Amino acid sequence: MLRIFRSNQLLLSVLLIGYAAFLRVAYFLTPIPDIPVESGLANHWVLAFVQGQSTLNFNITILLLFTQAFLANKIFFENRLTRDLSLYPGVFLILVGSMLPEFLNYSSFLPANIFLLLAIRELLKAYRKLSTADTLFNVGFFIGIATLFQPIYILFLIAAGGAVIKLKSGKFRDQFIMWAGALVPLFLIGTYYFFYDKLPEYWMLQWDQLISLPQTFDWKQLPFPSIAIMLSLLLFVLLSAGKILSKTKMEVQIKIGTIYWFVVVAIVCLLLSQPWHSYRWQLLVPMLGLLLGISFTKARPLPAEVWHFVLLIILFLFHFTQSFTVAVF
Repeated sequence: MLRIFRSNQLLLSVLLIGYAAFLRVAYFLTPIPDIPVESGLANHWVLAFVQGQSTLNFNITILLLFTQAFLANKIFFENRLTRDLSLYPGVFLILVGSMLPEFLNYSSFLPANIFLLLAIRELLKAYRKLSTADTLFNVGFFIGIATLFQPIYILFLIAAGGAVIKLKSGKFRDQFIMWAGALVPLFLIGTYYFFYDKLPEYWMLQWDQLISLPQTFDWKQLPFPSIAIMLSLLLFVLLSAGKILSKTKMEVQIKIGTIYWFVVVAIVCLLLSQPWHSYRWQLLVPMLGLLLGISFTKARPLPAEVWHFVLLIILFLFHFTQSFTVAVF
């Protein structure tokens, strides 16, 4: 199956819609875990349309996940992150983004990750350019919109700030432009709520419980299977960094290093998002999809097919086998 997507035609990404629907067919066949309502003003707006397990919910999640996959492929193609091109970043983004039963329902991470990928795409455009004020402003602006869905995403400004030092410079002006871009959508919407005397409502819906320290939990309720597979994928991309970066130009190494900056901050966000649930692993989906796509593009076809098939088996075991049911705590 994987060889179907070994193409350098970006428009063939449309095939990923069918791939996503195939991986998420369990949505109609098994009970899907509910996702708790979280902070995020835009998240509350969207929830009014997608609450409940319905065909509309399924279609919206497919569309949002496909949009992420297309953006991942576009980033891969525009920056030529490997010598050979393929649609693998989109494939593995959808695969990882469908891995757990909790991922099958709508969550605010789906739209937030779209804007996070848009921010990464803009950030990579800043490489060694002299005039990038508009580009860096867009980076912050997209992170600001992502924050409206998932407030913890404001921390990705740290990743962008660290990466821009390698991509362009460490000037305070560049950092300031990104922060200003992020604050614009947050400030404008806050001003709207203030104008209508609803500022406390804005603060409660957007910033309530933004960050929490790790809490105590019952070890017996830990979802060990889901932790094992997601940690394995995370460790794979971390330990494969040398191989992913090998035999690439300095420009490509710096750009892939930017993706790793976002991985590190995503791990921090994961630890600070309490109470913790399995669906929060979606924080890592865009970066894992990109890095796995790069790794599998560089791999030989047969091993790539085998490992892709193994991951598909694991995915359907999680979805359909009761012993792999993923609890939350």
